[in-house]
Amino acid sequence: MAFFTKKQKQLMRGRRRKKQKLGDQQNASESTSHDEQREEEAVSKKRLLQESSTQEDDLKSLKRPRLHEGSNVIVIPAELKTAQEKKKFRKECRRKAKNAGEDPNKLEFRDPNEDTITGSQQSDNRAKNKSKKKPFPILNELVKLEKLEKEKQAQREKRETLEASLSEEYKQKYVALDCEMVGIGDSGKTSVLARVSLVDWYGKVVLDTFVKVPTRVTDFRTWVSGVQPKHLKTDAMEVERCRETVAKLIQNKVVVGHALKNDFKALMLVHSDVRDTSKYRPFQRYGGNKWRPRKLRDLVRENLELPDFQADSHDSVTDATATMELFKLVRAEWERELELKKLQRAKKK
Repeated sequence: MAFFTKKQKQLMRGRRRKKQKLGDQQNASESTSHDEQREEEAVSKKRLLQESSTQEDDLKSLKRPRLHEGSNVIVIPAELKTAQEKKKFRKECRRKAKNAGEDPNKLEFRDPNEDTITGSQQSDNRAKNKSKKKPFPILNELVKLEKLEKEKQAQREKRETLEASLSEEYKQKYVALDCEMVGIGDSGKTSVLARVSLVDWYGKVVLDTFVKVPTRVTDFRTWVSGVQPKHLKTDAMEVERCRETVAKLIQNKVVVGHALKNDFKALMLVHSDVRDTSKYRPFQRYGGNKWRPRKLRDLVRENLELPDFQADSHDSVTDATATMELFKLVRAEWERELELKKLQRAKKK
């Protein structure tokens, strides 16, 4: 048998107490961790239940006011009396429909006391209300329009009086020329003469003829020129005869036109006394540090107020008449500028 002294027995008791304390602490920590896990699990379960319940409530709230299953018509509750409450209800229904994967614009809301209003109709009504303008015109705009009309009328009367004062001999000096071309060659980019038109001061046709093309046409450019294959077969004039006829008609005349360089190149003619509306400075636009020509279509639509001009394919008679009318608008200023230039040249000599 072993015998222990008092000191040894005290030490052994102290060790046992320490072991017991350590064991109690470990058990307490394990129990607290288990409790925390249980609490977290319980909270997550509650959250899931709440989310599922809210989703079910949303679906129920969407399904509850509908007339029947699968219908997009939602009945507004009778207890909602003010317009603000009804608006909130419609907004909430659209939000829930969007969350449920439905198209909110397809929802229709029916008020028992009012007519059916669809979502698209509501958006249209809102847009109409926003875009509504005042039912009466602004006084300043009316004054400006009246002033512009008066100025235009005054200019028109001035031109008419000036034109009436011109003699017939003076008017006979001017003819307007326009040509239409077709394409030849492999790519159809080479232009040759296909139609020639000449009109006088009043727009009366002096010459209008199609011209025979000596080689095969690869691109008639009908959408621009208006020339079709049948036009060059029957009544078309020979090239040489056409050139001689035009040369006689424009002899000692002032030729008016737009981009006349191309027309005379196709005719293989040279004429010095011309009034080219593409080169007249007031009819040009400034860009790229230089003055550039504008399209005849734009000039006619702006200055002659003909919005349908050249809406389809071109017509050489119509184009020639339009260039003559453009020239008449600025004839006095244009001729005055040319006279000044002649005087300056004479002084230099």
